[in-house]
Amino acid sequence: MTRGSDTTGSRGATVTRAAPVTLHDIAREAGTSVSTVSRVLNGKPGAGEATRTKVFNVVERLQYRVNYAAANLKKRTANLVGVFEQHGLPVSYYARHIEEGYDACAEQLSTFNVQFAKRHVGRDEAGIYESLSDLYDQGCAELDGLLLVPFRSNRIIALLNRFVDAGVAVVFADKDLEEVSRVTWVGPDNEIAGQMAAEIMFRFLRREGTVIVSNPDHRSVDPYARPGHLGAGSFARQMGLYTSRIRVQLTQEPRQDDRLYAEVLHRLTADPDIVGIFAASARDTAAIAPALRDSGREDEVQMIGSEVFPESLAMLRAGVIDALIYKNPFRVGFKALDHLFGHVVRGLLPAAEYRVMPRVVLASTFREDRRGYEALLEV
Repeated sequence: MTRGSDTTGSRGATVTRAAPVTLHDIAREAGTSVSTVSRVLNGKPGAGEATRTKVFNVVERLQYRVNYAAANLKKRTANLVGVFEQHGLPVSYYARHIEEGYDACAEQLSTFNVQFAKRHVGRDEAGIYESLSDLYDQGCAELDGLLLVPFRSNRIIALLNRFVDAGVAVVFADKDLEEVSRVTWVGPDNEIAGQMAAEIMFRFLRREGTVIVSNPDHRSVDPYARPGHLGAGSFARQMGLYTSRIRVQLTQEPRQDDRLYAEVLHRLTADPDIVGIFAASARDTAAIAPALRDSGREDEVQMIGSEVFPESLAMLRAGVIDALIYKNPFRVGFKALDHLFGHVVRGLLPAAEYRVMPRVVLASTFREDRRGYEALLEV
C-alpha cells in the first residue's frame, strides 16, 4: 500500500513538456475517451476500476495539473462536507483540533469555486448513522466529497460504500475503515508516537519497576479494538528493546473518565513499584494526570501524556506530566481536506494513506502565552 508522510517529497521525476498537459493527452495515453478521463478526475461514476487506475497512472506520469481558472469557470460549484463531533462533548480536545484544521484549510482554499460545509454528530453509532443517512437522502446527488472520522459498524460501512458508489469521494481522518473504498486516510503515526514515548520514558526513569500504559482499545467500549493501536503496543515493544528491568503493563480500564481516574489513583496508592505512566490518548491524559497529582507521587512517578490542550499543558507546567506526545490532530484535519480538495477539484490521486508525524512537547520548550499554544497547532 502506498504511504504518504510529512517528509515525503515529490513523487517521481518532473516531466518537461513544451506545452501544458491536456485531457486529450491523458485520453490518448490511457487509450480512452476525454469524457471518461473527465469522469475519473472528477470522481464520478461510469468508469471501471481498471480504467480509473490507468487514467490516474497517466496523470501521475505526465504530472497533469488542472487549470483552476478555466475549470472554475466551466464547472458548477464543488460541494465538500466535513462531519465532526458535536461541540460541548466532554474531553473532545482531539476532535476539536481536527475540525480546526479542516476550518483552516477551507479558509485557505476559499478563493476556489468550492462550497465547504460541516455537520456535527455525537459519538454514538445511531446518531452518526442517522446524520449520514440524512445527508445521503437529502444531498448525495449534489455532494462531491465527504470527510469524516469514521465509526466502525456494519451499517455505517455499508452506507459509506453507498456514497462511494454514487460518485462521492470519501476521505477518512484519524481512523480508517479498510472495508470502504475511500480515496485516502490521513492520521497520526501511532507507531512512532509509542516509540517516542518509550524513549523519553526510558531516559527519565530513575529506578526499576513497573510502567503502566493506558490502552484505550477495550472491545466493550471501543469499536476499533486492536491492542495497542494508539501507540501502547509500540511503546511496550520499544521499551523491551531498551531494558528488561522495566515491566510494562497495558491497562484495559473502561473509558469512562471517572472510573479511569479512580482505578489509576488506587493503583498508584497500592503499588509502590509503579515508576511510570504513559497515557496514549487525550482522554486518558485528562483522567490520569489528576490521579497522579492526587496520589502525591508526581515527584517519583514519570508520566508521558498525549495531546496539547489547556489541562495537559497546565499539568506539564506543574511538573505532574513530564512530556506530551502531540499527534497533531490539527494537521490531520488540514491535510485530510487538502487531499479531498486535490482529488475532487484538481483531479489528483493522493497516496492511499498519509501519516502525520508526532512531536514531543516539553515544559522547557513551550512558550507560556497564547502564541506558544497556537504555534503547536500550526500546519
